Amino acid sequence: MSGVNGPDIAAVYQLLTEVAQQVGDIIRRLSEHDRRFEQIDGRFEQIDRRLEQMELRFEQIDARFDRHVNRIDELAADIAGLREQVTHDITDLRETVALYHHSVVGHGIQFSEVERRMLRVERHLGLPPLEPGGRIP
Repeated sequence: MSGVNGPDIAAVYQLLTEVAQQVGDIIRRLSEHDRRFEQIDGRFEQIDRRLEQMELRFEQIDARFDRHVNRIDELAADIAGLREQVTHDITDLRETVALYHHSVVGHGIQFSEVERRMLRVERHLGLPPLEPGGRIP
């Protein structure tokens, strides 16, 4: 690069030209990267908007789900109350039937014998049998 008369201008010019080309290539590559980053940034903004929309929709669904859960809890409480009432009513009915059965059996009459005894009484008195659903005159 340097000769007897000083620096070789042609060699310096050559080096500066190479450096300028390399810097130009680097700037072009940086410009391409800038453009790609802007595209990616635009995509991220679209994704961010979609995520916000999904979050809003999720919050609406979550609120609706909470309302359904509350309603199911109310229904479960109602069913438990009804079950308790029905159990109580069945218990009362059993007690009433048991009391009635005890009073009838206590007098010596069994339910299965009632119809047989009535037929026997009708025959003894010479009465015609009563038609089903018929009335006594």
